[in-house]
Amino acid sequence: LLPPAPSLAMIQPPAHAMYTTSHAVISPAVHNAQSHSMSPTSAVPPAYKGAPNGASNGAFTLKVDQGGPDRSATPLAPVSLSANGDLPNRHTTTNGAQKFSSFSDIVGSVNELARDQHGCRFLQTKLEEGNPYYVDVVFTECHESFVDLMTDPFGNYLCQKLFEHCDEHQKLALVRRSAASLSRVSMNMHGTRAVQRMVECLSSGEQVEVVCSALSPNASVLMKDINGNHVIQRCLHRMNPTNNQFVYDCVGLHCFELASHRHGCCVIQRCIDYASTQQRRALVQQVTESALELVQNAFGNYVVQYVLDLSDAEYTVGIIRQLQGNICELSMQKFSSNVVEKCFQMAPGAVRKELIEELISFPDIMGRLMQDAYGNYVVQRALQLAQTPQLEELCEVIRPHLSGLKTSQYGRRIQNKLLKRFPKSLARE
Repeated sequence: LLPPAPSLAMIQPPAHAMYTTSHAVISPAVHNAQSHSMSPTSAVPPAYKGAPNGASNGAFTLKVDQGGPDRSATPLAPVSLSANGDLPNRHTTTNGAQKFSSFSDIVGSVNELARDQHGCRFLQTKLEEGNPYYVDVVFTECHESFVDLMTDPFGNYLCQKLFEHCDEHQKLALVRRSAASLSRVSMNMHGTRAVQRMVECLSSGEQVEVVCSALSPNASVLMKDINGNHVIQRCLHRMNPTNNQFVYDCVGLHCFELASHRHGCCVIQRCIDYASTQQRRALVQQVTESALELVQNAFGNYVVQYVLDLSDAEYTVGIIRQLQGNICELSMQKFSSNVVEKCFQMAPGAVRKELIEELISFPDIMGRLMQDAYGNYVVQRALQLAQTPQLEELCEVIRPHLSGLKTSQYGRRIQNKLLKRFPKSLARE
């Protein structure tokens, strides 16, 4: 005989059952923080008082994913917590859930919980409730160890959340607390996230000034760092050009070094995006002066192309003048050939004629260009953009090499271009 089916009361959790949520750490997200009544006169606020009305006393459960079936409906036993200030007792139930009691009972253990995956999530969830009491408690207990928490695999998420919800005085206190270590933290794989969120949440001139002063001495190192460069890019994105002057000053001193670096070249492109007119002009001038070397570099060529893509005739002509006299040689190099093609595309009509004329003036080199893995693309671009009568001159230079084009992988591409523009003339060849 089968046992009787369980009643609804048997499978439902009791009234005191704990809330269950995902075990994953809350990823950074922007939330509108409520204003907090606390206005500390010093870096650390006075001791917080008891939980105000409205503070939740319900228990909280964090579920650990064990890869098995969901057993979240299993009744959970109440949790006893330590009252002596130690880390509160946490019990793991049969379904792998770790339970925390009310927020009031974990006061004194916030710093330890912040470094734990489940404790960190619990604290983030309480901060999201927007209760000033919760914010004050977390701020006070984390202030002294804030720098260490910023580089912690779990604590950095709490730091981000705290910055979103604390008030102006608390933000300034945290910024000042971390200022001396801000560059080091920015280059940490976890710390960079916390610093970027800090930059996003700055809301006063004094806070911005402290952050800029802290980052300025190591700006060049940060721009070349795999993590630090993202902090500088976030500054460019969130702060105004005046506040970001320390970045442009650094680029001015180390332009070629940064432009030819894997991460530095990305920062310089963002500098161009967010610069004032005066800052952009100065930066483009520095790039232009080093254009001949940069176009031959694996990363620097992208910076030069980025300037050309601004479609500013003054900037474009300035770069072309630096490259003229070396067009044939640059056309046969992997990186610079892309820039030469871009110059042909972006140059004003009169300047484009000068570039094509440089190709025509070296008929002996034309054969090498057409057979070259990179140079053939430049010749194709010249054929596409040349206008009569210069087009006919270019074809005459190419004509002696037509017989060799048929047997060359790259030459056939040029031959096809010629057939499209001069089908009758080449049909007789």
